Amino acid sequence: MKTTGSSDSTATQPAAAAAPARGLGGRFWEWVAFAILYALAAGGLLFMNTDAGATQPLWQVLVGIVAVVAILAGWSRSRRGVGGRLGYLIKSLLHWGALILVLYLLLLHDGHLALDVDGSWRLLVYVLGLGCLLAGLHHDARMFFFGLYLVGAGLLSQGLLDTSRIDISLAEGFSSPEQTIIIGAALLGLLLTAVADLFRAKR
Repeated sequence: MKTTGSSDSTATQPAAAAAPARGLGGRFWEWVAFAILYALAAGGLLFMNTDAGATQPLWQVLVGIVAVVAILAGWSRSRRGVGGRLGYLIKSLLHWGALILVLYLLLLHDGHLALDVDGSWRLLVYVLGLGCLLAGLHHDARMFFFGLYLVGAGLLSQGLLDTSRIDISLAEGFSSPEQTIIIGAALLGLLLTAVADLFRAKR
């Protein structure tokens, strides 16, 4: 019986080590990182209507920032040990590396798609949003909400979303309906990010 008890206690040690605890400080800084992502994305979307060409460098930089935040945020949730975290790191690097390569080939490389400024930024937003959706499905639900925000913003910019039923009377006189929806959706995304962080079980 003693042998069984010792083996049970030994078996629970790897399980305990596999679920790293995250304190309030770590959660706060992760939330700040996602808040910065939403702020940069919302800013890029808002200024896109005034000067789309000037905001393209912002979106190119944002792709790298999103990749870094996604990898680091997922790292804090990944299992400890060489196999768990190394596997996560390899998958994440392949995922975001492939996404950046696709964007480079489509938009920057010689012989890329002959798109105008509006078409280029919409393609970038859609591809980045799709990458975030896939990352959210496989690694971190918070990235799923951010990807949903980007794809929704792209659809909104093309007039493919019916927003007539959204009550934006409180913001009348301060911003246009599209600007209000973009800002409101960013705030909703941040709220969902906080909820997902609180209630999602550690992997």
